[in-house]
Amino acid sequence: MVAYTIKEFSEEDRPREKFKKLGALALSDKEILAILLRTGTKNQNVIELSDTILKDMGGITKLRDATLTELMKHKGIGQEKAIHILANIEFARRIYATNVLDVKCDSPQSIANYLKSSLENLTQEVFVVLDIDTKGKIIEKREVFKGSLSMSVVHPREVFKLAIKNSASSIVCVHNHPSGDATPSIEDIKTTINLMEVGEIVGIEMLDHIVVAKKGYVSIRKVLNYLAVENIDYKYEDVTSEQLNYILRKYKIVGSIKKVEGKFPSKFQ
Repeated sequence: MVAYTIKEFSEEDRPREKFKKLGALALSDKEILAILLRTGTKNQNVIELSDTILKDMGGITKLRDATLTELMKHKGIGQEKAIHILANIEFARRIYATNVLDVKCDSPQSIANYLKSSLENLTQEVFVVLDIDTKGKIIEKREVFKGSLSMSVVHPREVFKLAIKNSASSIVCVHNHPSGDATPSIEDIKTTINLMEVGEIVGIEMLDHIVVAKKGYVSIRKVLNYLAVENIDYKYEDVTSEQLNYILRKYKIVGSIKKVEGKFPSKFQ
């Protein structure tokens, strides 16, 4: 069976013509991919091929993490096309990363909105540090650790070393939960407290530690503020899982926090 070619489509249904007339936002995922692919196969036109690839990969978000080998497994995708697709994905990723440097860090939400898409679909944990100047602008975005995170791995020396070199006024730490659940762990809480204490010593305030996942994000500093409200002295006693779960349930931090506007939680007393 021979597929209809793009030339046989009405002009308004051709991706490139649609792009020129209506702009990129009017195109579906498969139409955008079709423009990158340019041509289909003998049995599939380029739109059908694009649709097949997206379905096989599990959608456009999975395509973002595709490898050269994975793309070349699809009939009609040779090395040249695969490289072209991956180069475009990487180019977009770098543009996005550059835009992050223009973000004003005035709330957990503003940071999560810019970093969520680059972190939420990763298959392993990544710990990112944002060095921030006195005006709330990002000086540098640094990936400090990758893998299974714990207090022993997230060493304050590596977190603050370049922050000092960059003359940062403050920092924000962000890490992802590949599970999709943004609920912070006891280990996350301990790591945050430890880093905040070191920040006080070196004179660089740690504004927040934000957990990012598919289901939203959580400001751990906000969690600690609520612990203080409940007279739980997290500085001098270990926070238990029961105490943490109580705070999360009572104040509905997970999920609802992604809708909350406003500045960073106030400094601890």
